[in-house]
Amino acid sequence: MSAEETPEVVGLPLGRVRRLMKDATHIRAVTQEASLLVTKAAELFVASLTARATCTAFRDHEAHPSV
Repeated sequence: MSAEETPEVVGLPLGRVRRLMKDATHIRAVTQEASLLVTKAAELFVASLTARATCTAFRDHEAHPSV
């Protein structure tokens, strides 16, 4: 994978994710592929969490319209 393709694939900053991976584990080196996969997984998690929160908010609003 070339460096030009990376910004199109993920939205979170790869450098920060890589730094967090290095700080949070005993591993010294993190490959580009590993950081890309963890970044993409984090984005999918955030998207899922956001979608569920939105559904819950709408459902709660319908149950209690005065709030």
